Amino acid sequence: MSTLFFRDGVRKIDFVLAFEDSDFRRNEYRDMFQKNLRKAGLELEIEDKSLSQDGKTYFLKLHAPTAF
Repeated sequence: MSTLFFRDGVRKIDFVLAFEDSDFRRNEYRDMFQKNLRKAGLELEIEDKSLSQDGKTYFLKLHAPTAF
């Protein structure tokens, strides 16, 4: 991640969560968590682990729209 914006260059990144691959159960919880964030009105964008410095870390970028 080398910018303060989503890939569209318009939406500002308000918060970043970082995580690594984990077992199936944790992935289920993470998927549910992300679904709830979207349901609450946040916009999400994931940076693949292949783009991270260590090659193991995903970055979940969050944007809270003005109407949030």
